[in-house]
Amino acid sequence: MHESENAFRDELRLLGGLDDYAEQPSQPLGALELLDRLHGSPFNSPDWVFRGQSHPWPLKPSLDRIADPVAVRRFSTIQNPLVREFMSRAYQYMKDPPSEDDELECLALMQHHGAPTRLLDWSISPFVAAFFAVEQRPHGDPIEAPVIWAVNRRELVEDIQREVRFGDQSVVPDQIAKAEEFLRTVPPPSDPYRPLEITFLRRRAPFQRPLVVPAQPSRMNERLSVQQGVFLRVNPPNWPFEDALRYVLAKGVQGRGRALHKLRIDPGGRMTLLKELHRMNIGAESLFPGLDGFARSLMVKAEILAEP
Repeated sequence: MHESENAFRDELRLLGGLDDYAEQPSQPLGALELLDRLHGSPFNSPDWVFRGQSHPWPLKPSLDRIADPVAVRRFSTIQNPLVREFMSRAYQYMKDPPSEDDELECLALMQHHGAPTRLLDWSISPFVAAFFAVEQRPHGDPIEAPVIWAVNRRELVEDIQREVRFGDQSVVPDQIAKAEEFLRTVPPPSDPYRPLEITFLRRRAPFQRPLVVPAQPSRMNERLSVQQGVFLRVNPPNWPFEDALRYVLAKGVQGRGRALHKLRIDPGGRMTLLKELHRMNIGAESLFPGLDGFARSLMVKAEILAEP
């Protein structure tokens, strides 16, 4: 391990857990209280992205869940062969596979079809996140509350800009100048955060301190579009996601307000929340277009019909 990476990880051991950096109510929220919060400030700003989980599991991309932390640090020996195999065979199953040069679109497509990647799914919509938090019945003994995580991606972007421009010696000034010129010349995108996923961010040395990068592929598949999806990815990629986010929150956005919120949902209000979201046309049928989504939506309908 490089000496600089050792120093960053030594600092990380002194930091608190992710919950220490999250603003969160003292008690789980009922359905209507939760919806009121999601409609109001600060979550009505496009700066925020959301992730719903039916259980308070750690924030881990799918590849991290099947690899131990040591393996994650040498992630390229795991992910790169998977990407190469996917790209070499995807044409057998689709007419218009992604370009071999478009790593992000390839990873997004892999994620969409269930392959393990280092991308973590989020949504621009807090209500989509709320649905994913409560779609499945909570389980466990005792039952733990579903959660919605909210991250301020503007803070993540500003941390990237500060670090890459002033603190990242692995990125030469010429690359930064070219990237800034690129951002000035491209047409304004519908999502102002999309241009951040540019080449020079992928060239950082593996021993640099971590960044958490909001990213969307240049071509959105149908499911990603209807779910208003966005990915968060770690750069350099040999950091576990929660470790990288903790470091950024502690070192990068320190003193600039809370950039992370954690909203726990009262399990007793689950059906009320699902019904309210259905009134907003948010459910499996709308979020998973096609017969599979329609059939999936019948699970919730069956629960509603089974209520006393």
